[in-house]
Amino acid sequence: MDNENFAGFEENKVTFKTFNDNGEEIEFDVIFTFEEEEMKKTFIVYTDNMLDEDGKTKIYAAIYENPEEDYENIRISPITSEDEWIIIENVLTELQEKVRNGEIE
Repeated sequence: MDNENFAGFEENKVTFKTFNDNGEEIEFDVIFTFEEEEMKKTFIVYTDNMLDEDGKTKIYAAIYENPEEDYENIRISPITSEDEWIIIENVLTELQEKVRNGEIE
């Protein structure tokens, strides 16, 4: 990604903060959200920008709830079903394909 596009991403970056099990505050960057119509759920994909043992950025997913577009009281809940994980994996695979094919940067 070139610097111009990256700078634009940084300007529009959406973040949220939460606390880990040790009470330490952690900030996450939102990668994207999407709605799955059949399940009537919205999902959020996000990162803390940490790397895994293979040097890849860790990403996480959860169910995203924002009643009445109240951005001060957003709730995220863990994904608990295999069907939900399949949906997340399919969306991520589709996005990777689009990036590889040059359809999105």
